Amino acid sequence: MSISRAISSFFFTDCGGGQFSCKQCGKVRKQSPGTDYTNLISHLATSHPGFRETYDESQRTHGQSLQAHGF
Repeated sequence: MSISRAISSFFFTDCGGGQFSCKQCGKVRKQSPGTDYTNLISHLATSHPGFRETYDESQRTHGQSLQAHGF
């Protein structure tokens, strides 16, 4: 699994139909088939600049495995 998928799973809720809701701000973003997680990661980079540090810290402090995010 790619790190983009893991980060997207951590920060977004799958609403179905290619729609994902950001757990930080509630904004709904679309992930088009074949685009990987570019749109979701772009939202995080623009709206939540410290997202990577937040994700990394969560992984260290909570010891969460990928299975905790549905993988």
